[in-house]
Amino acid sequence: MMDHLKIIHNEEEYNHALKEVEQYFISSPEVGTEEGDKFDLLILLIETYESKHHPIEYPDPVSAIRCRMDDRNLNQRELSCLTGISESKISEVLNFHRGLSLDMIRKLSTVLKIPTDVLVQEYPLLEAA
Repeated sequence: MMDHLKIIHNEEEYNHALKEVEQYFISSPEVGTEEGDKFDLLILLIETYESKHHPIEYPDPVSAIRCRMDDRNLNQRELSCLTGISESKISEVLNFHRGLSLDMIRKLSTVLKIPTDVLVQEYPLLEAA
């Protein structure tokens, strides 16, 4: 019979649930079995608690762009060719001197596969010298 599972309310219960679910990563239960159902419920409870108490925030748009450029080994000239955004505008964006326009967001999202939710975030710009 499945042990009593309950909503996780605090860090102590969260850590206990993590410890309990750990065994299933060592020896995976079969889907549809009582142990498999317990594993699925524990994961659901842990994810729910984490989303409320340990949310993962989006990176700022410039960091996301730089990360994808690094992942794909792209330089500014190559990104300009792929997106149709001028190299000077890309440089201004990457150096926090220009905000992203809607057109840039669409192109960067399509080419770099960055969710628009990440790119539309506001971020601080450096003042012109």
